[in-house]
Amino acid sequence: MLLLFKRNDIIGFLVLAVVAFLLRLVFFVNPPQIAALGEFEVTTFGHFAWLRNWFLNSSFTFILLSTIVWLLFSIYFKQSVADEKFLSRRDFMPAFALILITASLPQFIILSAPLFSAFFVYLSFSFAIGTPYNKAAHSRYFNIGFFMGVAIVFYWPAIIAIPAILIILLGMRLFVLQEILAYFFGILLPLYLIFSLYYVFVGKTISYADLALKLHLPVSWTHVSATILLIALLILVTFYGLYISRNNMADNKIQLIKRWNSLVIYLVVSILIGFTTTTFPGNAFVFVLIPFSIILSSALTNNLSKYNTFTFYLVLIAVLSVQWVLRFL
Repeated sequence: MLLLFKRNDIIGFLVLAVVAFLLRLVFFVNPPQIAALGEFEVTTFGHFAWLRNWFLNSSFTFILLSTIVWLLFSIYFKQSVADEKFLSRRDFMPAFALILITASLPQFIILSAPLFSAFFVYLSFSFAIGTPYNKAAHSRYFNIGFFMGVAIVFYWPAIIAIPAILIILLGMRLFVLQEILAYFFGILLPLYLIFSLYYVFVGKTISYADLALKLHLPVSWTHVSATILLIALLILVTFYGLYISRNNMADNKIQLIKRWNSLVIYLVVSILIGFTTTTFPGNAFVFVLIPFSIILSSALTNNLSKYNTFTFYLVLIAVLSVQWVLRFL
């Protein structure tokens, strides 16, 4: 079955789309309770009440659009993974890995403020590691910062990623003060626009009480059995995938090592953000699943074909077990 995703054509995309909907079939058939999804509509500057109302009024169309959004993002995801040479070939494996692991629990598949934020943090990361090391990049630094600013607008704990992206940039390029300033100006621009537009249309400044600026830590677990299995799977595949990736590096190892080191930094900061919810795992755990999907795709595409097949069925069985059995215990 892995061969179906080791292609880069329209058939590969169609297979990906079919698999995406099949993996989310359980949520179409048995939509999750709204309480199980957490405060998925809460942003830094208010609430997306329409998200919650939409789910309450038509969970089917909500999950349908969520699946389409994930599909669209997975296409960009697989392209960026290939462009930065995390994998040795261009195919739909990164997109499949992302679609597969995010189908495990309902709070991961739905549109939410943390999900939008996670998308923009990934944009910052992909732009950062793709920045040319020997050319001026003021505008690129500004764009990276802008994506980070938008991520913070959607979900305040994404602010944790600001120093991580900066460390990644400094690891890829020399320190240039003007570029660093451009990065921070980019971060401030979305925040400035929000404050300015609010003042123009409402006639007053945003009060501190209106902002969701707290960093919560988990005080309870949901889907305990499913979460334990999922965390064990993530840890196992992460160490295996990182080990395999190091052994499979061929040409231009210095740049590849820098990119993989950057991915580890991105994964660590994503874990920190993923734990900023009162109930664990919450919507914010999608921050972790995005960089993990790169590692998973590496574990599925190395030269050890028998291990690839074993890893694929291990992850697939774990995800299906979480979906259909463990989350109901």
